[in-house]
Amino acid sequence: MSDDLPSETFPELMQQLRAGSQDAARRIFEQYGEFIYRAVRRRLNRELRSKFDSQDFVQSVWASFFLNIDQVRTFNDPDDFIRYLARMAANKVIDESRRRFGVGRNVNRELRLVDPVNDDKPIYISNAPTPSEELIAKEQWQTLTDDQTPREKAVFEMRAEQSTFAEIARRLKISPSTARRIVERRLRRSSNG
Repeated sequence: MSDDLPSETFPELMQQLRAGSQDAARRIFEQYGEFIYRAVRRRLNRELRSKFDSQDFVQSVWASFFLNIDQVRTFNDPDDFIRYLARMAANKVIDESRRRFGVGRNVNRELRLVDPVNDDKPIYISNAPTPSEELIAKEQWQTLTDDQTPREKAVFEMRAEQSTFAEIARRLKISPSTARRIVERRLRRSSNG
């Protein structure tokens, strides 16, 4: 691809660049900038051309390259380097297209999950707790109901079954405020220590 720079001087040029040579940076910029420009022009669609100049992407590629110069791998030859820069340029154009036009958020591409045996019956994700959630809940329940009187345990069990304080009061022959106080007192105690 690149015939302007002899292949045997390329590794030396890259080494000088990594050492911080401004002259090497200028030579690389001059030598390989056109390849980035061509890669951008190939990828830049009409909608993005109205918003960006090709040089915006070229500058972005160079900024990324020079910002991460220590992390750049060793290139075997100029062609390897040109492919790297062209891929970086293409990725920058693609990323901007996705940001601008929302590619990847197309709800028409969503697939419905169906039962493999019965194709017309959709599969729904369960709201049931996972085994670890069940274990955690069981441990918390044990902590909550340890050393309780039979009446306190009955209040908690009925609340766990979604009974209202009025229903608990009626079944245990206590007032609704007493049932509420039992729960609140125990919850305060468990949260404090």
